[in-house]
Amino acid sequence: MAVAAGANVLVAGTAIFGESEGVSAAMDRLRAGIKQLWKQSQQVE
Repeated sequence: MAVAAGANVLVAGTAIFGESEGVSAAMDRLRAGIKQLWKQSQQVE
């Protein structure tokens, strides 16, 4: 939601470092979500 609204800085400390799956997997998931939202926002314009 934040990226779709125009945010370009995200703070996700607990979402990344607090995950049991590890930092790398959590970062991959976060990047995939951001990429998906970015693509959706580009289609709307």
